[in-house]
Amino acid sequence: MGAPLFRALLALALCAAPVVPALAQVNSGTSAPVVIPPNVAALNAINVALRRGEKAEALRLAEDGVHQFPHDAQLRFVRAVLLGDLNRVDEATAVFESMCSEFPELPEPYNNLAVIRANQGKYAEAEHLLQQSLAAQPNYVTARENLGDLNVAMAIDNYVQAGKLDPANIILKKKLALAREMSDKLHAVRSR
Repeated sequence: MGAPLFRALLALALCAAPVVPALAQVNSGTSAPVVIPPNVAALNAINVALRRGEKAEALRLAEDGVHQFPHDAQLRFVRAVLLGDLNRVDEATAVFESMCSEFPELPEPYNNLAVIRANQGKYAEAEHLLQQSLAAQPNYVTARENLGDLNVAMAIDNYVQAGKLDPANIILKKKLALAREMSDKLHAVRSR
């Protein structure tokens, strides 16, 4: 099938997010500061490390943040994504699974866990996870896009299996070639 097409999501486009000050002034006639949630400082530090290309440092900061704020879903999600980016897939999987249990209303952990499962060739499980992501948020574009990519991957897999059962079937060979061509084109679009 070639390189995976599926897209994992980094929480709230962390890399592109501007750094948020720890305190902000409100323009409502008072000079009392509004305290930004405490995880923002940790997320800002992670953001800075990522902008420098320091994924290992970003992970260390995410782990420190999770240690300080163990129930913070955003920090846990970012930690899991970074674990995956650093090829620590088993650890990332464990975090995403935990988040799916603790935060079933969030679609992103389901989506990212589905990406891991699809890349492992566990298409049925990936499909189920994407359906759970869409149940949590029906308009979640990334999960819908990944479901489309997954359907193409499953079509290729099914055509390959059918071809093994009937190697002389020219129509199956043509369908497989078309599905692979589509997969390659989808990958090219994703890589731009």
